[in-house]
Amino acid sequence: MVRRYQSINNLYKKNLKLLAQKKKSMAVKLDNLESKKNDFDLINSKHVTLKIYIDDSKKLVHSKYRPQLQAKKRIEAMDLKRHNLIGVAGIGCGYYIEEMVKKIKTDSRFIIFENRLDILKEVMKKRDLEFIFKRKDLVILDGTNNNYINNLKNILQRIDFVSLAMGNVDFFKTPVLRELEDKKYDKFKNDFFSTISFNSRIFGNSSEDTLIGLNNILNNEKHLLKSKDFKKIDNFKNKPAVCVAAGPSLDKNINILKKYQDNVLILACDTVLEKLLKNNIKPDIVGVLERGEKVYDYFFKDSLELDMIPKDIVLIAEGVAHPKIFDNFPGEKVTVFRKKVPTERWFHENIKDIQTIEAGNSVANLNFSIAHALGASPIILVGQDLAYSQDGKAHTIETGYENFGDDDLTEDNTDTVEVKGYNGEKLKSKKWWKVFKQWFEFKIANDNINCIDATEGGAYIEGTKKMKLEEVAKHYFTESKTSFYKELSSISLSSDFETKANHFVFILNNLIEDIKSKKEDISSIRIEIPELRSEIKFDENLKELMKKYNEIDLEVSKLFYDNMFLYFILQPIFLNMKRHKVKIDNMDSSSVERYKDLYGSHYNKLLQSEKVINKTLNILSYHLNKIKEKYNIKDDQNEFGSKRN
Repeated sequence: MVRRYQSINNLYKKNLKLLAQKKKSMAVKLDNLESKKNDFDLINSKHVTLKIYIDDSKKLVHSKYRPQLQAKKRIEAMDLKRHNLIGVAGIGCGYYIEEMVKKIKTDSRFIIFENRLDILKEVMKKRDLEFIFKRKDLVILDGTNNNYINNLKNILQRIDFVSLAMGNVDFFKTPVLRELEDKKYDKFKNDFFSTISFNSRIFGNSSEDTLIGLNNILNNEKHLLKSKDFKKIDNFKNKPAVCVAAGPSLDKNINILKKYQDNVLILACDTVLEKLLKNNIKPDIVGVLERGEKVYDYFFKDSLELDMIPKDIVLIAEGVAHPKIFDNFPGEKVTVFRKKVPTERWFHENIKDIQTIEAGNSVANLNFSIAHALGASPIILVGQDLAYSQDGKAHTIETGYENFGDDDLTEDNTDTVEVKGYNGEKLKSKKWWKVFKQWFEFKIANDNINCIDATEGGAYIEGTKKMKLEEVAKHYFTESKTSFYKELSSISLSSDFETKANHFVFILNNLIEDIKSKKEDISSIRIEIPELRSEIKFDENLKELMKKYNEIDLEVSKLFYDNMFLYFILQPIFLNMKRHKVKIDNMDSSSVERYKDLYGSHYNKLLQSEKVINKTLNILSYHLNKIKEKYNIKDDQNEFGSKRN
């Protein structure tokens, strides 16, 4: 008996160690569990199997005598191909996962959602789960962690997962769980597919858009070098902040906002600035996210021409914002960059005072992150409808949308979706608005943000507390606010402008030289492909051709990842290359046809990459010379090292 206990104990320790290597926090939580629920038992006959009890029902999750055969038959019925992205509801005793990993190729990926750590702990005492815990293509998410959705989002943003989303996507739960715990595991399934959809919409699909943004950033170089670190301001920590958007519900609360504007920090979307000013409300901050000139034309041009914008309103704009906005805005200007975009993060890493932020996908998302970065709490949402009003309106009145065409609900809308409303009703929304809503929900859950939705209408944002703005005001808007403009004005730059300009020229020159080197490497690989195809006959030397292709594919991947600045610009091309591979590999075609196609695809994508690199170099070189001339910087003046000044 002692030996049997020691054997079980050693097996558990082995499994726990392997789980910790894969997911340490989950292993610690599991090991600290002192008791299990009374709704299951493990039966250890010839094979370990699991019996669960729900509402007086008793069911075996796996066959008592032939669990592996049962699992094998079930998995053989699935349409598994070379490239699969599969979500799995729970490990159970591992038999189904064991059969899946036997059948699929190494190009596939698994994501397991485990919310019964007590069951897993008991299974780990009786079954060796090394075949699960040691697989690199298998991810385990702790479903008992409220933050698991954000972890899922981060995993699915990797390019290997994004490319697989174009392949064979499925979600698996055992027949018993499907029958008895449908609602519980349906949430994992819905989160799995909605996050895939969310990521597919936010992933860059155009190198040209990235280059437009890069060109805007470099045109904004003066404001970039003068930008201050707004995160140094600490007078708004644990104080309320209102983020105002242009939803149709704003009209019901605008008078309350006007009444209490001296008692709360107000962050306005660019879309709603004009309306607030017309109603004698002066926001502290106006945010700008988009790069297009239409943002200036829609939301700033008229106000600036009429001299409506006070100088003590601070502009906090994404670095890619159109130069007309930066150049014409009268007050203090702060430049921020997206934390997860390498081409933008490069500026933060190389220029002091520049900050990155989780900008999200809308200017309302950006403002929310700014308020959070300032330590504001609670953060109150106003006018954040993210849905059409009952009469089909998309935005409030008195905004630039009226002059340039609104996007109210019509019978021709093709991107309409249904969302849960603020009061539990069903509302019409847009696919992109739903993405904005999901971002709020991810951010609130991930950072445990105290957020109050005082919109009093529109879509329900999960994780928020619903309150009327009047109630919020009476409870929280009780003190006079500090001037954000004065706080920012009192901050000094880390070094003088001339020093920063010289260093900027130096690092820009280094970046250009590095990109030139990568272009030469990509060209050499591309030139090798037709030579290889002419030397080796596809039909006669397929094995050698496959080997060479895999070598080239690995070399291309290394090149793309080697310079993250360049990688992000080329990311859409690289992603399409990977997606094409998934598509071709999953088709019913001969190996000869497949490899002919893959070689041709690689050649074309590398040629396309070279053209984009040439455009990138032209933009960088043009601005480098312009900045040197503008500030009279000579090459022999740059004696800086490669680190930040």
